[in-house]
Amino acid sequence: VSVHMFGHRLAATSNFGELTKADAETVQEPVWSKRTGTAGAIVDPRAEASSIVSAFQSASNKGQCIAHVGPTNGIPSESTWQEMLRGNAGQAAGQSFMYLGLAPLLSHAAPATLTGLNMERTWHATLLDRAMNDDALRNKCKRDAHLSGADLELESMWETVGLLSLAGINSIVANQWPASIHGNLALFAEALAGGGGLGGCKWSS
Repeated sequence: VSVHMFGHRLAATSNFGELTKADAETVQEPVWSKRTGTAGAIVDPRAEASSIVSAFQSASNKGQCIAHVGPTNGIPSESTWQEMLRGNAGQAAGQSFMYLGLAPLLSHAAPATLTGLNMERTWHATLLDRAMNDDALRNKCKRDAHLSGADLELESMWETVGLLSLAGINSIVANQWPASIHGNLALFAEALAGGGGLGGCKWSS
């Protein structure tokens, strides 16, 4: 596994010549850098927390951001998850991805949906998940009833990060332990503080 990940990192650095000079100069910058790629976000995919949606929609988008918001766009399809995580093939490398919602990411996007997907165009992913409320817990229990023990194990932080890393994502920020909605929104606000950006897509709160 380590050799496979190392191969992905080498392949990523070998593509720096395809970037513009401005992009190349930002490669060594922190995660929330000045890269100009697009950003994809999936927010509250099953419409379980209105406070999450309100916080996201109150942020004024200044960049090239594509968001799928559950209460507005419905439950994301497999192809939507794949498109958001994989990035746009016509866009220069530098895409970022954010999941802001309840329950683990892989309780919404089945591992089989992501297996074999090439995510090398996505430089960074932020997973603000693992929070719960009554609606989310009830919905997750219904989904879990149809899953095997092995499927449920893949929803843990380490397995999720491993799967995304093997697919080519270079940098991932994720909750290791169960979180709260308030805590995740605080992290979201911190990322946007002062007009800051998330992997090249800039908002101001």
